[in-house]
Amino acid sequence: MNYEALFAHARDKTIRVGLVGVGDFGASLLAQSRTIPNLEIAIICDRDVERMKTAAATSGMDANGLLMTEDITDERLPEFDVLVEATGHPEAAASIAEWAIGRGRHVVMATKEAAIVAGPILHQMAR
Repeated sequence: MNYEALFAHARDKTIRVGLVGVGDFGASLLAQSRTIPNLEIAIICDRDVERMKTAAATSGMDANGLLMTEDITDERLPEFDVLVEATGHPEAAASIAEWAIGRGRHVVMATKEAAIVAGPILHQMAR
């Protein structure tokens, strides 16, 4: 993905990301985010706390300085601009995307099975 083109219109605005799922795709995004201007991983979410800590450490991020949660829908969490869904679980992916769209967040779906089955419905919701 060409991040420079993607963020060209943002200029100096920082895009705050809520990342759900820190498996292969999510961990890769964590590592890459350190070199992408205007992109800040604001929150990471996974059911496995140790997996989050490991992914943060492996990516070179400070696990103590990174907000981690097991529930991205917790209303006490800080705001973010875009939700990156990388759960690998189609039902959870669709549910999380629906929640984010309902709160006016942009959504990036990495779970292709959910995008294939629920993508058109989620797209209509987002419109």
